[in-house]
Amino acid sequence: MIEGYNEFILSYAPDYDFGMFTEYGNDEVRKMLEETAYVIFTDPSLVRIKFIDYVKKTIKKLYNSNSKDLAEIQDTEVEEEIALYLNAALEAAGYKFQLTRWNIQ
Repeated sequence: MIEGYNEFILSYAPDYDFGMFTEYGNDEVRKMLEETAYVIFTDPSLVRIKFIDYVKKTIKKLYNSNSKDLAEIQDTEVEEEIALYLNAALEAAGYKFQLTRWNIQ
């Protein structure tokens, strides 16, 4: 599964814009999403409800680490970009469920 993870990560351009206001914000969201995608590709027991909780906690942890510079992580556009990215990872890893931005708020 690591090979699929590496292919997936490389499929997103390094300068992909997640809707954050700053390059720092985009980099932090990218790191968070790459770590979350790693879980998708390596945890064979992944189920939708537990994954939703994991994503919510991960976003909250990132926000709490620097709320001043990452406040827009709770904006509609950013939430949608996060859901789209994770759904692409889920599909690439062969999962049959998806997320919406409403799930991860």
